[in-house]
Amino acid sequence: MTLPRGRSGANGKHGHVVDYRHVIHSLRKKPMALLGLVYRDQLFPRDAYRRTFEVLLEALVERQAYRLMVEILALAHERACEAPLRHRRPDLIDA
Repeated sequence: MTLPRGRSGANGKHGHVVDYRHVIHSLRKKPMALLGLVYRDQLFPRDAYRRTFEVLLEALVERQAYRLMVEILALAHERACEAPLRHRRPDLIDA
């Protein structure tokens, strides 16, 4: 098995390697925890998910955006459809 390794950035902080599947059950209980998550940007499995989150934050009330993003990640995990789900809503992602 090969796992990605976190590299420290130019500022000297440690790099995080996070698999959203390991924390999604906890985030479903408290979706607003995503707000202060240190490794939030590394949590998204693909860049399209990060862009979707940015669009949700602009379009919705903050609480709704966090809840919806956590549900999208949970759906990707539970249905094992991470890549196909990215292509499901290109209008939202490319907005």
